[in-house]
This record gives sequence, C-alpha cells and structure tokens, in this order.
Amino acid sequence: MAIDKIGENGRARLYIFDEVGDNDMKKRGMGCVLLCLIVMISAVASAVEVVCVQNGALGGDFEYSIMKATLDNGQILYYLSQEEYGAYQMEDVNFDGHDDFVPTIVMGARNFFSVFYLYNLETGQYEPVYTEDQGFCNYILFPEKGYFISSVSDGYRDGETKIYAWEGNTPVLLRSATVGSLHTVEFEDAAMIERWDFGRYEMVIRDYTKETDSEQIIYQQVYAEDDPQVEEHLAMLDTKLWEGM
Repeated sequence: MAIDKIGENGRARLYIFDEVGDNDMKKRGMGCVLLCLIVMISAVASAVEVVCVQNGALGGDFEYSIMKATLDNGQILYYLSQEEYGAYQMEDVNFDGHDDFVPTIVMGARNFFSVFYLYNLETGQYEPVYTEDQGFCNYILFPEKGYFISSVSDGYRDGETKIYAWEGNTPVLLRSATVGSLHTVEFEDAAMIERWDFGRYEMVIRDYTKETDSEQIIYQQVYAEDDPQVEEHLAMLDTKLWEGM
C-alpha cells in the first residue's frame, strides 16, 4: 500500500498494489499498513489481478491490461488499464456516504487517470461512470460544494481543468479552464487552416451552466511566453474559474 497525497478535501489518497514487482515496493507497502489505519480509509476491494495483456486494445500502440477486480460483495469487475499493478482506492466520489471503487488506469509523471465505479445503494452493486475521456485526471473532491475537478497537465504550461457536479450518478461539466499555445482557425478558399503561435499562450474559461446550446466563454487572456507576469495571469485564471461557483 502507499499513501500518495492529501487532497484539498482533507482525505488521503490510498493506493493498493496487489501485485508488486520488487522487494523494495513490498517493504514500502508493509510499512504503510499502520499509516493507512491512522487516516481511517477502508480498503473494500479484496483483489485486483491481470487477466491478460493486449496491444492497441483501444487503438494506437499502447499496451493495455485487462484487469479483474473482485470486491467484498462478491461482484467481479473487468476494466482496461495501462498499469499492471492493480492500483485503486476506495473513496466516496459522489458524496452519498458510501465508498466507491476507483481504479487507476494510467499513471504518468504528471498525470494519473482514474475511472469511477459508483456504489448503488439499491442494488448493492458498483456501476461504471461513462465519460468521453479516458477517465478523470488527478481528480480532487470538494464535498462541501458537491463538486470534483479533473485536471490534466500537458507540457510546460499547457493544461486543462474541468469542474464537475453530480446529477444523480451522472457527472455534469460546469466549467473548464484551458491554457495552451495560441491557436487560430482561418478559412481560405473553403479550406480550413489552423495555426499555432508557440510564442504566445492563451487562457480560456468556458461555462456550461447557461441554458444555451453551446458553452459560453467567460474569460479569455493572451500573454507572451516571456511575460514577466505569468504567475499573476495563472492566479487570475484560477480566480475566474471559481468565481461565482
């Protein structure tokens, strides 16, 4: 087992490795048992194992493992993961008072992606949350607001943060903030031409709560890569993202 970090909601993130490749990780896992009890997080899943490995299971050249999770209620779940160690955590991600099964399917230097299996109080079963993305990235819970965020970092400054709320067991996107190289689209002779200016960055916040057919841009700022006030720009982006939420 390993404690990764304490999120802004004050709860530790618990990862449980059922298959470990080296003795050092085993020692670290044993040493965390007491700490896991101290932070009072219960591990409900009884076993996660690799069933088989397939190349390009979801397209591309990535190697995916088919994982089998056997939960304490007897339920068996299968899911795809780029990780072979069966990392997961039990956490109440939809704020209904019951822990959910949250396996990590991709773990990189900056980002880790997780998928949610929510516990259904009526059926006593864990049910998947379907998303258009490959999962929720570096998620942090805000139970006092009923929100959670998914935030991916892609490169030196590029990134995207999304704020979600729950409608029943369905995540609903409320707002998003993106930072990336300035991107423009032009049309010439019925042809679409896309251009990227790698010397300038653009910050955009989109709101999805309005009763319209498309998102509303509520904040937009362009700055040069060598702008001495970069940190101030990023701080303003965070302020605007949460403004009125």
